[in-house]
Amino acid sequence: MDYYNYALARGGEVPSLLNKLGLTELEMHNVEWARAYFQRSVKLDRKNAEAWNNLGAVNYLDRRSAQAVSNYKRAIKLDKRQAVFHANLATVYFELKDYSGTRHEIAAALELDPQVFEQQGTGGVAAHVLSSQDRAQFYFEMAKLYARQGLEEQMLHSLATAAEGGMDVQSEMRKDPILVRFLLDPRVLVLAHNAQVLRAGGAATVNASGVGTSSPTQPAAKPTAE
Repeated sequence: MDYYNYALARGGEVPSLLNKLGLTELEMHNVEWARAYFQRSVKLDRKNAEAWNNLGAVNYLDRRSAQAVSNYKRAIKLDKRQAVFHANLATVYFELKDYSGTRHEIAAALELDPQVFEQQGTGGVAAHVLSSQDRAQFYFEMAKLYARQGLEEQMLHSLATAAEGGMDVQSEMRKDPILVRFLLDPRVLVLAHNAQVLRAGGAATVNASGVGTSSPTQPAAKPTAE
């Protein structure tokens, strides 16, 4: 904060530095201060896509969903090539139960960066926190998109995350014309079994070869959709 203010006092690029100050405040969970910096940044530079995205993040955290949607749309209009902007908008649409919009924005994000939902960082996906149930549904939607793109490894990772979140993925897979093809895939059977064992506090999970392994006390943490 001192360095950024020092730069401001000596003629640094004001909108960019205000955005950096806002991100720093957001890191420290000072949401209102972060909002103030981002608002000043976009007021001075209406074409600052990153600042619009970050303003969307604080509005999302404050449950101002309509404003967050507007901010993210503005960021995307200014820079359509940033996967994280689409990912963030997808998360807000999901919370608003606009599943068509959610799928559209997830697809756009994954086309730009297949790893976008695995990354963390202030102002990005990690700023978005979903409930366990919503997180499971969100990752299942991602699994469907990965399956359609032929990205099996990412599909399996998303299915595992959804299963660990409490979803009966095998039941849901039967309803999807693409995922149903993987219903009896040994890897799917394993991840579904492991999730069930972990939720029940069982003693052992299995790997793809069927060898038992010790069960951790809880599923390994994975990045949430920001």
